[in-house]
Amino acid sequence: MADDDEYYSLQKKLRARGRRVLIVGSSYRVPGTATRKLVVDVNLSKEEINKARKWLGRFGLELPGSGGVEVDSSFLAMLYRLIPDSQFSIQRGLTREARHYETAFERLAKEDAPDRVGLTALAQALSDAGYDINSLRPSERPHEELINLSFAERSVAEQLTAIVLIAGKWGLTIPLELVLRVIGRDGWSHLAEIVSRFDLFRWEEDANGEQVLGVRTQLEAELLAREDLNTKAEISVICEMIESSRPDHSKWGGVEVDFIVALVDKIGHKSSDVPKYSRYWLDVAAAFKILREKLGSAHHRLVLAEANLTREYAKRAHGDSQNDQAARLALLVDTQHLLEETIEHADLSEMAKRNLLVELGSTIGTQVYEQAPTAGSAHLSALMKDVTRSVLAARQIDPENYYPVDVVAWTTSRALENAELEDSLRVDMLANAAASLDSVDSEGLSPTQRALYDLRQSDMARLLNNSVVEQRHLESLKSSNDPAAFYFLARLDAGKGQEGKQAAVRNLLNAPPEVREDWRCSRLLLDLFWELKTGKKFLRGEREALAFSTQDWSDCVGVVQSVSSARSFDQYRLEFLHGLALFHLGQYRQSEALFQDLDRRTVELSSRVVATYLASTESGEPQSHSGRVTWTSPDGRRGKVWLDKLSIEVAFIPRRFTVFEPPQRGETLPDFHIAFNMRGALADPVRGLRRSDGGQRHVG
Repeated sequence: MADDDEYYSLQKKLRARGRRVLIVGSSYRVPGTATRKLVVDVNLSKEEINKARKWLGRFGLELPGSGGVEVDSSFLAMLYRLIPDSQFSIQRGLTREARHYETAFERLAKEDAPDRVGLTALAQALSDAGYDINSLRPSERPHEELINLSFAERSVAEQLTAIVLIAGKWGLTIPLELVLRVIGRDGWSHLAEIVSRFDLFRWEEDANGEQVLGVRTQLEAELLAREDLNTKAEISVICEMIESSRPDHSKWGGVEVDFIVALVDKIGHKSSDVPKYSRYWLDVAAAFKILREKLGSAHHRLVLAEANLTREYAKRAHGDSQNDQAARLALLVDTQHLLEETIEHADLSEMAKRNLLVELGSTIGTQVYEQAPTAGSAHLSALMKDVTRSVLAARQIDPENYYPVDVVAWTTSRALENAELEDSLRVDMLANAAASLDSVDSEGLSPTQRALYDLRQSDMARLLNNSVVEQRHLESLKSSNDPAAFYFLARLDAGKGQEGKQAAVRNLLNAPPEVREDWRCSRLLLDLFWELKTGKKFLRGEREALAFSTQDWSDCVGVVQSVSSARSFDQYRLEFLHGLALFHLGQYRQSEALFQDLDRRTVELSSRVVATYLASTESGEPQSHSGRVTWTSPDGRRGKVWLDKLSIEVAFIPRRFTVFEPPQRGETLPDFHIAFNMRGALADPVRGLRRSDGGQRHVG
């Protein structure tokens, strides 16, 4: 079971690789939300057992069926015996009952024989392995004392148990080297003997060949951790593991960084029990700082975890009279500097840099949140510019990511609460937020993101109901070539129908260079221009055939060139339109060069392989072509085809043209269309035509 955002993230990654993805899932029934339900008897009938025997036999799973052996008719029992993956869920319910009786029996035994003090299975194993049991044993202290002990106050046996239980309660396994480093003892053979004798632990090898320690079942770990560790003690163990971790030299930091990041995520702001852990977030962040100072360096993934904990702590502490605002701001400023230094000097992948930039924007945004009501106009403006700079840099890497947009939205809403803020600054901030939200394709958001997006749009509608964005006020700002004023005036014009959109496009095209180069104005210009030409949003369809004349395509080139100096996160949209237009104008080599560059720079774009438009005629019909295969890859996934009519070579995917043997070199490829995605022109099998409500031709 996983969060639905994880499924959407996986879907986007697979789509970016050209895969067709269908997500199938289930959920628990919510009373009152559905009228249809399917009831299944827990026991199997004789007929069902016979069917199950045949069906399972196809997968190599054999039910006993001879020699008079009776098959258990319990469906759960059958699953438990035949399918290992089902055992955890079934055993969990049984273990809960077993643990209840074990605890009761232990309590009774202590009451009946108070003078008999024996060793636990783990303590006996430690003793047999050669450890001084008098220093390691947890003494005869009561449970009430043990549960409150910090990590340092526990015996080695108790430390080892605490480490593995805390990992196990979250369904995690802990790298063996980290365990040995934390407990400060050497001797692999001793540890092996301990684990082999104490049945709760599991010494395993993960999929990557790493040695890890885990528990028998997650439920047992949860119950035992609840008995042995209060929250403060749990945090002390987590801090000890953080301070003892060692990143390797890879970009991702290795298995220990993987484990620490996953563990901290379980107690962070996405935890199912935030009130329980939030008061300790700063303590955990301090452990990361100690590790940085100890190693003399910082791994970017651990920096991100530290920054996130610090910022979330400051957010939750806001408004608490017992917390000092100056101290919170000092924490946030230190975190900002740490993030900036990491972004500047660390060897980062593009996605790692994006994550740090979003966190940087959020950290500065939290400073805005702290100071907005009382800060000076100039200081607040400087902070908001830093927020915008960070999130735009993040979107430059990943234009489709929603979270940078959300940062701009909530920081703007908070900043506008400052009564002393100058009107020109208000207009600029509102333009940033409105343009950012309008740039999001809400259809591509996960349900959680969509709910957040709708909330931000609702808040933005409230903020735009302000005198500073009235036309008369904007006209006065326009005289000083304020891009935000041009942006809002164009939006107002666009709301007046076709003539209004034409006026908006004309005004933006004729605006001063500093206005046309502004990312908000350049994006709005392209959107309005395309809506005038097609009646639709740009890059939102699939396999659309456009009824464009040569003049229309020339107009497209003109719009692109008018904002050619603009550099923003959605530069890829302008370059795509430029390449598409040049192809239709017969400038195939220039178009190919543009798309080659675009292909390199949109690797992380989930929509890069979506065929949005087709090469089409002036009447809106897809162009039909045939060609000769010049090359195919051995796996049949890639190929090239030569088009005699255009004297060019385009890519094609052989497996899309036949389910049998893919076309080979020298063969003629049957009639096809030419589709365009971010990678360029692609020979596409002819599909059925359908017409949208707006009269535009679609293929597929």
